[in-house]
Amino acid sequence: KPHPEESRSRVAQYLKEASGIGLKDGVVILDGDAAEAVALADIVLTGYSTSALDAALRQTPVICVTDGDVPYPVDIAAIVDAPRARSADELCEIIDAYRADPAAMTVRARSLIDHEHQFVEGPGPRLRQLIDDVLASGPGALRNPSDLPPSLFLDGPHPAYPV
Repeated sequence: KPHPEESRSRVAQYLKEASGIGLKDGVVILDGDAAEAVALADIVLTGYSTSALDAALRQTPVICVTDGDVPYPVDIAAIVDAPRARSADELCEIIDAYRADPAAMTVRARSLIDHEHQFVEGPGPRLRQLIDDVLASGPGALRNPSDLPPSLFLDGPHPAYPV
């Protein structure tokens, strides 16, 4: 499933690469939404996408793929406890390990659900407790008003992250 920002020409490049190594017949391009792709997947490969969260909530194994040691502003791999593949060789090793023993990655795929109970219980109880704690702590207890930025919008330049 291509990312919504990927153009048809980029998808054509992927197919050309797959064809060049004799794997074009094994590639299926899905036109549906990301949730549908995640529901169909045995493993979700993503660089930096919330589809990793969708997969983790479904307890589908995730592999976070980057080209080298790319630092993203939010560590999706850590959030969903997914292995990182920083090269094609690492990706092959992780997939081979999954094929040999899917149970290990399947157990790991439960990590988000096991540690973030609000996805099972809902946000209500914790949210109510947080609000009660904030109200009990009084004005300025969380952040001194003088420490707040003058605007809700951050000044640029903003970094671009390769995907």
